[in-house]
Amino acid sequence: MRTKKPLLAAAGFALALTLALAGCDLLGLSGPSGPGELHATVVSPHSSLDGAVVLELSNVGSIGYVRSDHGQVFYQDNGNTTRVVVVLDDPGLITFFLRVDEVADLPEVTFIQVADAMNELRPTVSDYDLSWDQIADSDREFSRRAQ
Repeated sequence: MRTKKPLLAAAGFALALTLALAGCDLLGLSGPSGPGELHATVVSPHSSLDGAVVLELSNVGSIGYVRSDHGQVFYQDNGNTTRVVVVLDDPGLITFFLRVDEVADLPEVTFIQVADAMNELRPTVSDYDLSWDQIADSDREFSRRAQ
């Protein structure tokens, strides 16, 4: 009889864990999804003193627009890859926004070139990265209603 209690406790724990994980997914706790904006920030090893960036995004899906609040943006969508160029008005932190059909699907990023504050090309881009904030349209609507 003593051996049934540990098995019963383990089965109960496994069931509780399964329900908890399923509940997270049902409640949308796995992250934003649906149409919206991806906010991209270039993570620079140079204290964010960059003037421009050229990068390619792969597997991004359909792009409605690419914009930046602090400079000019140029982009070309070639089906599966999109080349993005951001030129800042003043050197600093490079950020841009993508309008996409699905914010849950983050694109793969390849840095092509980065220019410093004096418009000189960096000798390497291997230490650069991109961080993403995913803002679904449904999150914005919820935020507006809550105010």
